Amino acid sequence: MYKPAQLSSTSGDTLPRGTSGFTLVELIAVILLLGVLSTVAASRMVGSSSYLPSMIAREGIAFSRLAQQHGASRQDAQIQLVLDAPGSDWRFRVVANVGGSSQVIREETLERKGTAVRVSDGLVSAMVDASSSLEIDYDGLGGVAAAKIGTSVLDKDRGIDLTASGDSFHQLCIEPTGFAALGPCD
Repeated sequence: MYKPAQLSSTSGDTLPRGTSGFTLVELIAVILLLGVLSTVAASRMVGSSSYLPSMIAREGIAFSRLAQQHGASRQDAQIQLVLDAPGSDWRFRVVANVGGSSQVIREETLERKGTAVRVSDGLVSAMVDASSSLEIDYDGLGGVAAAKIGTSVLDKDRGIDLTASGDSFHQLCIEPTGFAALGPCD
């Protein structure tokens, strides 16, 4: 039958005087201090403007798809996606124009904070800013009927590239069919 060994205490098992280790309280305090310092350092290294271009691109996709769906389902209205830069924000809107009056279907704003948006069809390239907005009209099938940036007309048959840049950059393409996806137009 197995019998576990019994532990015995001898005088050699204790640490000599003058030798000491860290207490549990000291170790916890050091770990907490390192956690606070790493949180502060990480927030300084990764500012909010590093993820804003991604948010702009994803909002662009969401609003383009919403406009496409409304274009295909609302035969009574001209559906338009508008991206502009009033004040210190980016503003995405899907607007229904019925008989001369406009109704905002959905609107979202994102802070601009160090970001820029460039729109291109491969020939024309311009920045969205306070004086020039992007306007994309959708037809009754959900495809792109017309597009312009400021006063420049974009070639809808080439696809519309939006590039959001800041600490990083993200690109999205709105195809002539109205479908939007991350990445450049081919």
